[in-house]
Formats: sequence, structure tokens, C-alpha cells
Amino acid sequence: MPSLNLCCGRNKLKDCDNVDINEKNEPDFVYDIRNVFPVEDGKYDEVFLFHSIEHIESKYHKFIFREIHRVLKTGGCFYISYPEFERIAKNWLENKQGRREFWGWTIYGRQENQFDFHVHPMYSEEVKAQLIEVGFKDIEIKPEQPDDFNTIVKCVKCKPQLTYEEVLQNDIDKVQVIA
Repeated sequence: MPSLNLCCGRNKLKDCDNVDINEKNEPDFVYDIRNVFPVEDGKYDEVFLFHSIEHIESKYHKFIFREIHRVLKTGGCFYISYPEFERIAKNWLENKQGRREFWGWTIYGRQENQFDFHVHPMYSEEVKAQLIEVGFKDIEIKPEQPDDFNTIVKCVKCKPQLTYEEVLQNDIDKVQVIA
């Protein structure tokens, strides 16, 4: 079963094509997922994007989700995980377990290198809406165990939802055929 592990960092998965922007992590492939993936359509059964989307500017999220949708086979699964901003901010504010520094890292990233900064707070309702828009279904959102402040999402590739403009254009095209 061909699988793709995007933004793998040091966490390479066995039997996966492991991708990272940082060649020092020695991935199988080095590329920036903010650009078109150098992969043919429908190649993978599974795509993983674990604890990485929060490191990427929000203006790229929907594009990345579209690219993941493109490289997945029909019925293929996409798994994504991230820190749930509402929970981690609350934990930081309350200094849960006396671990303010840790909760700060969950908000801002560990900042160990140029790629290790969180640049967008993740909120599951927003993620779900974007996934539906680009063509995913059967979206399951759960706390990532054992850390209930992280979220893991599983979804399945289906046909993308039409935009309002596409629906209108289809109606216009039907009227022109009748006339």
C-alpha cells in the first residue's frame, strides 16, 4: 500500500515515501509542500501530515489539502494532526501541571531551527470546513492520545464540492444549451 509521509522531520515512517523540506533530516524526497507536489495524481492510498500544518502559513493550507487530495487514490485516507489551539492556550493560561514553558512550545513551536515555529493556530472546525471544500468526506476528529490537547483527523477522498460560481456556471451552460 503506497503511503506518503509529508513534513516527516526526524520521524520517518517505514514503508512510506518520507518528504521534508529540510535535507538534514535525510528524507526520501526533499521538497516544499507549499508548491505543487512532484507526484502523479492518485498515487497514494494514505497520506500523513503529522504536527506540521501549524508550521505553515494559513494561506497555503487549502492548497496543500488540494494537493493531498490530488495525489490520493479515490477512497484513500488522509491523516493530519496538530495542537488544538483553544486547548493549548487554555493550558498555558492556567499553567496546567505547572508546565507553562511546555504549553508555550505547543503554542509557538520549540523553535529549535528555522522550521520549528508555529505560525498559525489550528482550530478543528476551520480544518473540517477546508477539508470538505477540497473534497474529503467521512471526517473523524478526535483528541490524539495520550495528549488530549492535540487533535488527529482522518478523512477520505471524494469528489470536491462545487463552488457557488461553478454551480451558477453549470446553470448558465444548461440555459444556453436549451436556447
